[in-house]
Amino acid sequence: MKKENLKIYFYDFKTKEYIGSKDAFDSFGNEIKHANTTEIAPIIKEGFASVFSKETQIWTNIEDHRGKEGFVGTESIKIKELGELPANFTLEPVEPAKTDDELREDIKSQRDILLKESDFAVAIDAPFSDEEKKVWLDYRKALRDLPQQEIFLSNPEEFVFPEKP
Repeated sequence: MKKENLKIYFYDFKTKEYIGSKDAFDSFGNEIKHANTTEIAPIIKEGFASVFSKETQIWTNIEDHRGKEGFVGTESIKIKELGELPANFTLEPVEPAKTDDELREDIKSQRDILLKESDFAVAIDAPFSDEEKKVWLDYRKALRDLPQQEIFLSNPEEFVFPEKP
């Protein structure tokens, strides 16, 4: 190999990350020596940082997500170090799943809205036949009985409201 074509590769003293390269010899043919250099070329890969090991004399590509902001659950984080993203990293916060009691409260609130929306159907002057009124009354009874239903008590996330007439 000709001396003029030899390159040296610089790495950061602290992090050992690749930071650049230059010819190993100056214009007079003198070798340029630096403490944090190697003649071994890194393999540059987008989204990764090449890190040199003085012990093994090998460059390793490590995922580089530094500066990326996101969430682990509801906790906001900013990536500051090389490496894989934390487990469960997302760009949007993930709200914790509702408890069964919270689900039951949501169902009751929705049930109250449905009862209010169906008040017109059981009014004395409602324009329905007796048979149609009975369908509405049965629907409203099913809504009112909802807190005693087995599925509501044991597995509220599987609960389905009765079909509106």
